[in-house]
Amino acid sequence: MMHGKYHNVDEDLADMQAAAQAELGGIRHSHGSVDSRDSEIVQEGLENGTVPRSGGGLSQYQPPLLPSSSHPHSHSAKHKLEETLPKLAKTGWAQVIVVLVIVLVVTIISFLAGQASVNHESHDRSSFVVRRGPVIMLSFDGFRYDYVDDPKLTPNMHRLMQSRHTIHAHRLIPQFPSLTFPNHWTLVTGLHAESHGIVSNHMIDPKTGARFDYQNHSTQFGGWYLGRPIWSLASDYSIPTGTVFWVGSEVPDAEGKQPDHWLPYDENMPNDARADQIFSWLDSGACSLCLGYFSVADDMGHAHGPNSPEVKDAISQLDEVVGRVIDGLMERGRYEEAAIVLVGDHGMADVNKRIFLDRAIDISPERGLIQTSGGPFLAIWTPLPVTDHVELIAETLRNLSTVEHLTCWTNIHAVWATDPSFTPPPSNLHYSTSDRIAPISCAVDEGFVTSCENCETSSPWHFPNSLAGVHGYRPDQSKSMSSFMLAHAPRHIDSGTEDHEALLDTWSNVNVFNLVAHILGISPSQNNGTLAEVAKYLRTTRV
Repeated sequence: MMHGKYHNVDEDLADMQAAAQAELGGIRHSHGSVDSRDSEIVQEGLENGTVPRSGGGLSQYQPPLLPSSSHPHSHSAKHKLEETLPKLAKTGWAQVIVVLVIVLVVTIISFLAGQASVNHESHDRSSFVVRRGPVIMLSFDGFRYDYVDDPKLTPNMHRLMQSRHTIHAHRLIPQFPSLTFPNHWTLVTGLHAESHGIVSNHMIDPKTGARFDYQNHSTQFGGWYLGRPIWSLASDYSIPTGTVFWVGSEVPDAEGKQPDHWLPYDENMPNDARADQIFSWLDSGACSLCLGYFSVADDMGHAHGPNSPEVKDAISQLDEVVGRVIDGLMERGRYEEAAIVLVGDHGMADVNKRIFLDRAIDISPERGLIQTSGGPFLAIWTPLPVTDHVELIAETLRNLSTVEHLTCWTNIHAVWATDPSFTPPPSNLHYSTSDRIAPISCAVDEGFVTSCENCETSSPWHFPNSLAGVHGYRPDQSKSMSSFMLAHAPRHIDSGTEDHEALLDTWSNVNVFNLVAHILGISPSQNNGTLAEVAKYLRTTRV
């Protein structure tokens, strides 16, 4: 079935053939003879396959093909022309030229049909032409799930929520730990942290000893980012992509790919300028999948706490970005064909109390323990290889087990054998299979952060006293770690209601990748997500 700008080629060809027959009929009735040699030339052209060919079914992801020789129109046209040619013997030369021109046009159409059929049979995705609207996916770092609730602060987000073409995940559940880098990579790969390799903002690769620091761009090269991000997948379908500061887009992925267009991170780039960059790419055709990152809610949440006036102002700023995107699409006449996907990576919680680790364990450099993450999530390494330090891990775990508001695990099998109380992290956290996970990892109760009592502020064990809000807690136990998602796509989503969105109470952020792939009309790579909970709201027919 053809839709929209796709017209019916078979009908157009039939009209052309009918017009040719009418012209031939007029010639037959009004003119004299044709030299027999000219009639033979026309007949030879028909026998060599100059009649148009008609194809069969249309690929869902391919433009309509010109007709092929199997179509009944072709046999009908050949039969009628063969009946007409002998009668042309009485016509004049001028009329013969008209007939030859008509046959030439039909021959050209036949040739193009053959070329289109070859492209169809090759199954080369890159040759498919799809009428896709743009997909604009924006991440609001540290945007807690309830920030969107007040329509006075978020009128533009509520414009989307009041549409039947929106899916709203009220609480988008992040991966553990609920940190920025692991969850941004989950959003674009559909993988748990243990599967995509970005298990924290700071990591150690036990194979090489290399260290990953989210604040040091030069440490992020060398295959840290596993899995296929959505922009890499889109390149298989010749979909142009662009990212404004999305985590992981500034370095090649495991296949050596990056978005077609990307920007090195600049925290001073204003929000409006980030949105304008997306529209600049969109207007030039440089991206059909455009991703943007906005940090203001996270910045203000850390500095002033999640319930502060500064965070409310940040929420309003982000809502203005949403309004800018909506209005920009409407001005360009693309709002109905576009998809807008708004997501957050995690929430934010107030900090109330500190857990002083040096009261329970020896954190001196001589002891050899290395803290790579602290505060609301604790990760402790030993010198490498860790299997040479089983006793040190076991002793540290025993001492930490006495600390209130702290739950610690190990993924080192040799340590489990020393004490049955030592276990890996709970299976629902999906945080045990990667060798980049620290041999000691600990969840901290909400409101608490780990630090040290008798250490310098420059110590890696020290947690800044200036932070009023944090994230990193267990998302299955801390509701405030939840973020949100709004996906508005008129061509692809229908809630079945008149004036409001399809509302999900909770939804895992591993599922967002599959939703974006569905909207793009591409097959997702292997991942941990599912669309089962939203399938009833998705239109399966591509327009």
